[in-house]
Formats: sequence, C-alpha cells, structure tokens
Amino acid sequence: EILKQDINSNAMLSAMPYVGMFVFGILISNIADFMRRKNLVSTVVVRKVANTIAHVGPAICLVSLSFVECDRVATISLLFLAVTLQGGIYTGFMVNHIDIAPNFAGTLCGITNGAAAISAFLAPMTVGALTNGNQTLAQWRKVFYISAALYVADAV
Repeated sequence: EILKQDINSNAMLSAMPYVGMFVFGILISNIADFMRRKNLVSTVVVRKVANTIAHVGPAICLVSLSFVECDRVATISLLFLAVTLQGGIYTGFMVNHIDIAPNFAGTLCGITNGAAAISAFLAPMTVGALTNGNQTLAQWRKVFYISAALYVADAV
C-alpha cells in the first residue's frame, strides 16, 4: 500500500527474489565447496561467512529500505537483494546440522526449523500491530529496524 503498488498484479516481482535466493544458494555452495576442497578455509569459516552474508546482508538492506522513501525501483531492488542473500543459509546453518551431529541431522533440522517457524505467526502480528490503520513510512521504518535487529542477533 505504501508504494501505491498492487502486489496481486505483480506476482513475478514477488517470486523473483526467491529465484535469486535459489541461484545464490547454489552459487555460494559451489564456492564454499571449492574453497574447502582446496583447503583455503576451514569448514567453520565457511559456515560463519555464509551465515554472515545470509543475515547481515538482509539487515543492511532492510535498514536501507527505511531511507528510500517511496522509490519503487530502490525498494524492489533492496527487497530482491535481501531475499537473494538469504541463500547463504543453506551453506551456513542448514548444513551445519550435519557437521554437528550427522546421525541426528534430521531431528536437529526439525527442531531448529520448528523454532524458526514461530516467526511465521509472530511477524505478521507484529507488523499488523505497528502498521494497522497507520500505514506511514515511520511505522514501516520500525518494522524494518526490528527485522534488521533480529537478523543481526541471528548472525551473532
């Protein structure tokens, strides 16, 4: 609403960030595998760098979003980049379950994804509480700052 854009008429724009995340996930995984095969970095470094990219990158994009006002191109570009960079989670924490406990990786993945799913219902409730009936840039800035803070906390 704030961008005066009907999201239903922009299904392609809504899907493209996830295509970017898919492509970036494959790209960063291949780079990480190459670096590990050549013993350029340790597994721990690969995981930490991938997690940092996947969490701090989107945090920076979300904070930047609060400054672009209603610039449609900048907003869409930053959202695209934020979601694309999340492709690093597959080389970071998702595969880390295998590093930690190969025999229980499925169970660990279920536990961590279950805990992460809590945000699936808390996020819309929080956004609704902050913006319901008050769709202003100031209110959306609060949403972006909270989201960015959670990304950074997750990276740590």
